[in-house]
Amino acid sequence: MAKRHSVANLIEEDFDSALAAKKRHDTIQNLRQQLDLTQKEVEKREQLLNEFRSQLEQRNGKILVPISHIVPSDQCRKTFTEAVILKRVESLRREGQLDSLILIPLIDQPNRYQLEDGEVTWRAAKYLVEAGEGKWQSLEAVISPLVGDSRDIHRRSLLHHLHSESLNSLDRAESIIRELNWSVDLEIDEAEIEAGQSRFEAGVVKLKKILRNLDYQFRKNEAAHYILQQIDRATREEQQLTLEQLELNPLQIEIILVLLDFQIELHSFVANDLAMISLPDDLKQAVRQRDLPCHQAKALGKLTAKKLNKDESEAIEIRTKAVERVLSDALSVRDTRKLVAEILSQHEGEKSKPKEKTSEQYQQVKQSLSKLAVKQLKSTQLKSLKKEMEKKLEEIDSLLEN
Repeated sequence: MAKRHSVANLIEEDFDSALAAKKRHDTIQNLRQQLDLTQKEVEKREQLLNEFRSQLEQRNGKILVPISHIVPSDQCRKTFTEAVILKRVESLRREGQLDSLILIPLIDQPNRYQLEDGEVTWRAAKYLVEAGEGKWQSLEAVISPLVGDSRDIHRRSLLHHLHSESLNSLDRAESIIRELNWSVDLEIDEAEIEAGQSRFEAGVVKLKKILRNLDYQFRKNEAAHYILQQIDRATREEQQLTLEQLELNPLQIEIILVLLDFQIELHSFVANDLAMISLPDDLKQAVRQRDLPCHQAKALGKLTAKKLNKDESEAIEIRTKAVERVLSDALSVRDTRKLVAEILSQHEGEKSKPKEKTSEQYQQVKQSLSKLAVKQLKSTQLKSLKKEMEKKLEEIDSLLEN
């Protein structure tokens, strides 16, 4: 009987294992399909942008615009590392300007423009001019009729760059959060705004909490999570109706609809990108100016002043040294996490020493008081001891009150 029971168990385990394998296979296939769709979408948008540039060239022709008359727009891409700019510098020197800039006229400043597309080329030209190569003081450009406010420009920029390699996790996270903050009806109470915060910053904090809670809800409910993955190609009305059937509140539905507009998968965004929002400014700067990989930056983000038991200026110094180590040794994500663990362990050790010493002193004082034979002390000694003990008791009372 025991043998038969064990065979039955093995069959059941094999069946469960096969089911798990099929589930993993289906998940991988689903991800592959999403990646294929995303890549096609990127290629389609790139093609549309090139067609738009060609139409503008045919309609109005190209013009030469001094680079000093051009300013960046409020677009989603904020990371322009030295390596990226130098690569475009070499391309300009070797092949010349391949694509015209797309510029938007500044309404309140005649003959001044902001960039719709081509910021890397513009930055590379500035680099060349500063290096003494005056031929790059002007660049070919076409003028876009798509004049809009900063939000319109940001949205167009995000739609173009969102799924391309040019937009890293930090830029993507900040851009999506900005779009959500602009698009959804967040009710911010005065009590939710901390000292020194703007209403927009308080909205960012609230959005992070809502997104994490939403992700948790969907991960707990596999059926709902599966439905969410299937509605990205549905019409807006169908998406709205489906989300209402999942018993989400209006604000949660608004947020998911914005994510669906940008083809952002909720769990992937929360797991991979959202933590970038909370990175300290020195690490964001290292990502944007020194090409620190985003995954390594997230790992280094654990080196907070609180965890290190340091003030913020000391924590920045520790993180700066860690960034230097990651970049100079080209550390992988795994090795960066090990480095962070070592640093935290080292400072944890520093923290524990004073505690151990204080605890030891406390035990010694307590034992000394319990063993003190006061009857053997003289009157003057008792008075002096009483005076010292009263001072200490006052100090203890003051600490207890605080």
